Order: sequence, then structure tokens, then C-alpha cells
Amino acid sequence: MSGRSQASNSVDNEGCIGCCHWSMTKSVESIIVIDLIGGIAILVYGSFVVPSGLTVASICLFCVGGLLFLSSALGSIGLAFSMCRRCGLLLSAYMALCIGAVESAFGVVINVDNDFIKYLRNHKDKLYLNDSGIDWINSNKSLLMFILLALAAIEVARFLMSRSLRTRLIESDDSFNNPPLTEALLEDKNDWHAASTGDSTGVSSSVEMSKEDVARRWSQMVRVEDPEAMISILNDHFSPRRASSLSIHDDNKDMSWVTGSG
Repeated sequence: MSGRSQASNSVDNEGCIGCCHWSMTKSVESIIVIDLIGGIAILVYGSFVVPSGLTVASICLFCVGGLLFLSSALGSIGLAFSMCRRCGLLLSAYMALCIGAVESAFGVVINVDNDFIKYLRNHKDKLYLNDSGIDWINSNKSLLMFILLALAAIEVARFLMSRSLRTRLIESDDSFNNPPLTEALLEDKNDWHAASTGDSTGVSSSVEMSKEDVARRWSQMVRVEDPEAMISILNDHFSPRRASSLSIHDDNKDMSWVTGSG
């Protein structure tokens, strides 16, 4: 594969990675919002059940609702702020596994344990349920189990996506304070000119660099594996014929001149 093809593929891969990153971010945000709404709803319902004296039901409701709410809050903080290397997103990811385990267990219990329906019937007034609602739950136990298992699978997906997203965000945070791309590329342009012509006037680097050294640095920037292929690209684009027309736009990261598409 030629150097220009590698560079072009690299740019395409970067676009694909950007699309995947956006999709992953939106997916995690959507699940967090759903969990937040569900957590608040369960907590509100639990607050009505507490005065009835159903200790077990109250504890279960507050634990599940609190877990959903806390997981969503930590995930939101991890997405919005870079403090503590976005540990909130990591904690939220592992809490999602706990939520998935609870949902799976509850789905199985509904489907196989008849005592659950009996418990609902015996305490329907305290749980603010009626006979028709309990009958619907009893007749749709399998459906409710599959819904809860699907929700558990979504929480597992959130765990995986949150961990991957946190890694990407940390990499972005770490590179935020690096020198601008334009300055780095323009410095290498001077180094390349000096290495090609033997003229050290205006060389930005305090260390004399060979053409191979500069090409290796450029290869790392645009992810072209073969520095020798990058040498041919740099020879073409930094030739006197094109030097006057070369432009690098840091704002929109225009790298079309590297791939030969510009």
C-alpha cells in the first residue's frame, strides 16, 4: 500500500472513530437519562410505601431507586467534568453491572416465584395496587422477565461503552494542553527544509534533525506506518514548487494536502 493510500485511510479511520465516539456518547447519555428518570420514579413510589410499614418492600425500592439515581448522577458528572480522570464515569459503569444483576434477578423471581404474586395480593392496598393490575402482572410474567433481561443487557452495554468512552475522554483531556497542531507542523516544515537543503537558517529545533527524523515524526502524526513513504510525500509537498501554496488550517484540521486530495 502506498504512503498516500495509508494517509488517506488514516484520515478515513479518524472520521469513523469520530462517528463511533459521537454514537457512543449519545448512547451512554440516553441510558443515563432513562436510568435517572426510572430512579426518581422508584424513589417517589418508595416514599409512599414507607408509611405503610412494609419494611422489606421499602428497602428494596429505595436501594434500587437510589442505585439508579446515584449511577446516573456519577455518569453525568464523569461526562461533563474531567476532574479525577473522570472517575465518576468509571464508578457509574460498575454500578450499571449491579443494576443489570438486580434487574435480571427480579425478572427471574417474577417468572418463577408464585409467592411474589401472593405478596402483592396480600399487601395490594399498602402497595397502591389493585386486582386488575396484579392479574396483568401474573398473566404477563414472561413478558416482564424478558423486558427486565433486556434492560439488564442494556446496562451491560452501558458498562462496556462507559469504560471505552472514559478512555477516549481521558486521552482527549491529556492532549488538551499539548502545543497546537499548526505550530508542530510548521516547525517540522522548517526542519524538513533544513534537512533537505542543508540550510540551518530558521530551523526551529535546537537539535539538528535528519530527513528520516522529521519523516518519522510526521508518520506518527498522520499514522502512516512507513516513514520512507512519508519522505516521498514530504518531498512533493515541501518542494519549492508547492511551498508557497502550502497551508495548514488548525481550526478545521485540514490535512487534505497530506493525502493528495487537495
